[in-house]
Amino acid sequence: MKLFSSLLALLFSLTLLAQTTTGMVYYEETIEINIETDEETSQFAHLLPSSQTNHFILRFTPEHAHYSVDEKPAPPPAPQAEGEPVIQIKFMRSNDNSAVYTDLAENTMVEQRNIFGRPFRIQHELDGGDWKLTNEQRTILGYTCMKAITGPDTLQTVAWFTPQIPAAVGPATYGQLPGLILELERDNITLKATEVLAEIDQPELMQAPTKGKKVTEEEFDRLQDEKLEEMNLQGGRRIEIRRGQ
Repeated sequence: MKLFSSLLALLFSLTLLAQTTTGMVYYEETIEINIETDEETSQFAHLLPSSQTNHFILRFTPEHAHYSVDEKPAPPPAPQAEGEPVIQIKFMRSNDNSAVYTDLAENTMVEQRNIFGRPFRIQHELDGGDWKLTNEQRTILGYTCMKAITGPDTLQTVAWFTPQIPAAVGPATYGQLPGLILELERDNITLKATEVLAEIDQPELMQAPTKGKKVTEEEFDRLQDEKLEEMNLQGGRRIEIRRGQ
């Protein structure tokens, strides 16, 4: 009851500050990379990056939301000492969300997921997220945010959402909280909002993904497992280490 009362008080105090329900959010995704080197590649361990950064855009209205990759040119590789090889790292995940469309009015979501570059479409109903609210607060980009968690203790997902923007959306498939998610942490991945805009550019992009074969969640999981078994991989992730010319 105390937590519920605190949330109500915060929502009431912020009501007059902002009522943005349409806009865009730029997110920066940071993936912490822990690379196990073998005898052949251990000599290059000091050249390997500790993280990789990706960028995404969330467009949202009271009825719809669309989350997609923000294509930015990759930064040039860091200069190496004379005589040292140039190493390029490509971090690949078997299951990448390249687009997520949420129909808030119909309570449905369409995901475009890739299995090592091959697109598939999955449609399902929103399940509420099973979030647990906490008393913790912090400020992100000038917005007062509250902390919510979901998942087991061993693999919790932590979200920071702001009731100042009462849009029940966030990065990737996350949302269904009483405010926009500005930061999300799960496993070795952190997603942080870098900019929030009150207007939407290219509104024509806010449509359900059309690329890829339509499959169920179960079919997608089976296809992914088959591909991982075929490639003799575990965990759904792959690191490619390439020596430059």
